[in-house]
Amino acid sequence: MNSTQQPSNTTPNQMRQHSKSFSVSATQKLSQQQKKIERSYEEIIAEKQLSNVEQQRLTSVFNYLLTFNNEKIKLPEPGITAETLMNALEKVDYILPIKEAELFIWEIDEDGDKVIHFYEFQMMYKRCIFDPTLLEPRNLFNIVQFFMYDKAKHGKITVEDTLELLFVRHGRGGLDEEIQAIFGREEKNSDGTEKTLSFTEYYEKTRIRDFQRRKEAEQARKEVKLPLLDDKK
Repeated sequence: MNSTQQPSNTTPNQMRQHSKSFSVSATQKLSQQQKKIERSYEEIIAEKQLSNVEQQRLTSVFNYLLTFNNEKIKLPEPGITAETLMNALEKVDYILPIKEAELFIWEIDEDGDKVIHFYEFQMMYKRCIFDPTLLEPRNLFNIVQFFMYDKAKHGKITVEDTLELLFVRHGRGGLDEEIQAIFGREEKNSDGTEKTLSFTEYYEKTRIRDFQRRKEAEQARKEVKLPLLDDKK
């Protein structure tokens, strides 16, 4: 033993405690880093920002739909029920069966109280517009989208009604494609008047388009070829 080296006063027990403390500290740091990386899909969507136009229109539609709530039923927190949807759509001459209305609410209802509160309402909208898979339920979204276009609440929409929202979401490059998907190739009627769509016409168009896009996306997923496994040992 080197005569200049001083004997350690650290006991084996202290060394074990120090090692354990270091291990816990390192594990906590790794856990925190992992949490930053593995955020939930909901957290990612919640952080996404809507344009001012979309946020204002979305909030306005939520408040508009609340006016169709049954006044005899007092909710702990303002929200939209199946009855709310049925009443609102009756206003635009569309009869939504109770079973469908309940399904549309169930698809979005995160806490199972059969009421869509504003957080759920906004998350529904964000999930649909930021969804690259086309798998998110879009029934309520399509209804809400119509009312966002129809600011004047006339029960019908024109190309002009849709321009602002479509532009902020799709940009100039995607604007014409979206307009054509909604109104067809011709934006005016044969007599030169501006083409309008009722809720029923709009709703059926969007449901057909959603079905076609999901079908195409599913086919594309099936055609993805997995890399061949290397069987060399």
